[in-house]
Amino acid sequence: MNSAIVFDLDDTLYLEQDFVKSGFNAVDQFLTERDIHGFFNKAWKYFCDGGRGDTFNIVLKELSVSFDDAFIKQLVSVYREHSPDITLCADALYILEKLYRDNHLALITDGFSITQHNKIRALNLEKYIKKIVVTDDLTGNREYWKPHQKPFEIVQEFFGVDHENCVYIGDNEKKDFVAANKLKWKTICIERAEKVHQHKILDDAYKADLYVHSL
Repeated sequence: MNSAIVFDLDDTLYLEQDFVKSGFNAVDQFLTERDIHGFFNKAWKYFCDGGRGDTFNIVLKELSVSFDDAFIKQLVSVYREHSPDITLCADALYILEKLYRDNHLALITDGFSITQHNKIRALNLEKYIKKIVVTDDLTGNREYWKPHQKPFEIVQEFFGVDHENCVYIGDNEKKDFVAANKLKWKTICIERAEKVHQHKILDDAYKADLYVHSL
């Protein structure tokens, strides 16, 4: 095998909104145990209406719950560190089953280390993917998060293939493809209707070579 097929994780292999829902449920359970009720419905509505950031502050205020920074940090930890209830998209499961026995498969994913590893375990990705790079593991300070080239170089070196024979499949034009494009990888953008990051980047350097709606 002289090529490598490399995947992003969030909104590429599973729906990120499913992780958000799972995380909100974990926080809701945590709060319910402390006699604070109604978090999930308000948080999920806020998310579905396009709300991003400060979710916990906003919802707790709506619930007339007093809080401080320490309590918000505690809720963030519950959200990030819970064991998520998520599943692979049907087309992702199909393509992994089809490819993993006869191809070099890898994963490059951003996000906090414990969160991403919990997702990887929940999705049983180690069954299919030989090389997994969680960029937060490289330094822990986001230095090598995408769009940095280092995680792509790590995968290329691991398999010992030429950059021109690597392909990266992701969803986020803001960061997924620019480094791979510079390295002469082939790039594919999966455009799921439900994906969280719907923005479009006009600069060609950030665009993928190919856009698809299903793997």
